[in-house]
Amino acid sequence: MGRFAETGDPLRDDLWTIVPGFSFRPSPTTVIRGNYRYHWQTDMLGDPPARAAGFQFGFSTYF
Repeated sequence: MGRFAETGDPLRDDLWTIVPGFSFRPSPTTVIRGNYRYHWQTDMLGDPPARAAGFQFGFSTYF
């Protein structure tokens, strides 16, 4: 939020993320999770967004 004092241009620092995922419970005390994360991040000057993506997997039991 705000503007540069010298130029009056708007400050940019945006982060957009999409995270679809799934969970599987083979038993009542066990969870297997998977997510795919895709995000765009714009720097303070408003340059074109940097894009990144990745997979996350998790396993939990007895919680």
